[in-house]
Amino acid sequence: MKNLILLVVTFIWLALTAFKQNEPNKEGDLELTVVIENIKKLEGKMGIRLTNPSNKTVSATEVEVTGKTLSYTFENLKGGKYAVQVMHDANSNGELDVNFFGIPTEAYGFSNNAMGSFGPPKLEDQLFELEDSKTITIKVH
Repeated sequence: MKNLILLVVTFIWLALTAFKQNEPNKEGDLELTVVIENIKKLEGKMGIRLTNPSNKTVSATEVEVTGKTLSYTFENLKGGKYAVQVMHDANSNGELDVNFFGIPTEAYGFSNNAMGSFGPPKLEDQLFELEDSKTITIKVH
């Protein structure tokens, strides 16, 4: 009887361990590919920033602009909510240039293709759930 209980407990432990190992959103092995479309100027760099729901940077990078569409993949992510912001730094000065009225003169975009009124969109409008590896598309304006 003692051996039967030990055998049952061992099987339960093995099943739980195997289940935990197959949970990708707990292990940080998800990927998010960001495809950026509608690039008008084929020069400079595209800044890509991945944030959490507190708007803290999870990861950020710059990619050389070589075509009207580009993509970048963030790796080793955990499941959860994220937002992506992109900025085309066409003149490579490290900032989003604006005109006299504060309106951007370089392209930008947000996840969910969120748009703001008189400024950037609310973070809540940019957030999306990452449960499995996936691809999102952002159209720059």
